[in-house]
Amino acid sequence: MRSMKLILLSTIMCLILAASLLGACTSTESETDTTATEVPEVKEPLKIGMSTPSTGVAAEKGAPMGHANLDCIKYVNEELGGVNGHEIDVLWLDNGYDASKSVTIIKRYVEEDCLLFTTSSSGQMTAMMGIANENELAGFAAFSSPNLTQPPQHIYGQTPDYGDDWAAFAKYYMDNIWEGTGKPKMALHLLNNSTGAGARMAAEAKAADIGIELRTGWIFEHTATTTSEIASLTTLLSEEIDVLYISSTPAPTSIVIKNAVELGMYPGITIGCGHAGFTKALVDLAGA
Repeated sequence: MRSMKLILLSTIMCLILAASLLGACTSTESETDTTATEVPEVKEPLKIGMSTPSTGVAAEKGAPMGHANLDCIKYVNEELGGVNGHEIDVLWLDNGYDASKSVTIIKRYVEEDCLLFTTSSSGQMTAMMGIANENELAGFAAFSSPNLTQPPQHIYGQTPDYGDDWAAFAKYYMDNIWEGTGKPKMALHLLNNSTGAGARMAAEAKAADIGIELRTGWIFEHTATTTSEIASLTTLLSEEIDVLYISSTPAPTSIVIKNAVELGMYPGITIGCGHAGFTKALVDLAGA
């Protein structure tokens, strides 16, 4: 009987010891895991500058783009955990489509040591690029023109530039729309900054090669605040042009289109537009 008690007691002690050892191991592992969870790796945020014409004469394209950009950044930070664990810190500033404001803004981006910056206007990037290039600050233009990237320095275009726009349209027009004989006559209506200049550079360089007739007298410029282009378009009535190409922002583009309709030019001629003019605002302003 005594031997049986000793065996039972020994068995219980072994179980208690085993449980104690197991508990100790579990406790140690738990403490280790807790410690690892409590001290996550913290990575520095990536500061970027973002400038849009959210007010002023180009607000119809700048405001929606600014909000869309911020929505994208919010998604990257909150849903994707940032970029490789780095949260994106945005310094978003409104340039009002004003070159002097853009110069002030780019100076601030340099002073605050931004990693890079973006604009939604080739005209405003033109005002900012000198300081950006001097300080080797990378800039990305959502709307680009040849003067921004040629020669290559620190400014990049996120989309084909306005010269590429014109060339793509011109080739498409010749391959799919033009059914006449000889060369079609093309007129240009251009915003008086890099938005228009980029298209003009391409048209003057490549129109003859593509098979399009382009004359200096058929090239017109307008401002971002224009309210009527009846006078400039009236001079084209006697020229019997076949196609009108507009490289501008939505509001001026809508003015040119509505005036062409009022003069009876359209329907009749083909109207092509550069990508800076294409937002919902163009339909709202010009009409469907």
